[in-house]
Amino acid sequence: MHVFTGVADSPAAALRRAHEVYDAALAAHTAGLEIPGKQPDSWGAPGLRPDWQME
Repeated sequence: MHVFTGVADSPAAALRRAHEVYDAALAAHTAGLEIPGKQPDSWGAPGLRPDWQME
């Protein structure tokens, strides 16, 4: 399970932000860096499971 938190004004915006946060968190993890916390717009991926694929 991937856990995303944040506010969006539409389902499409929520899906877009979830993908952006996931991509940033996965890139950080892959580079051996700490997964970033919440972004300025309150989005974050505290439950990232890098071995699972987001669909």
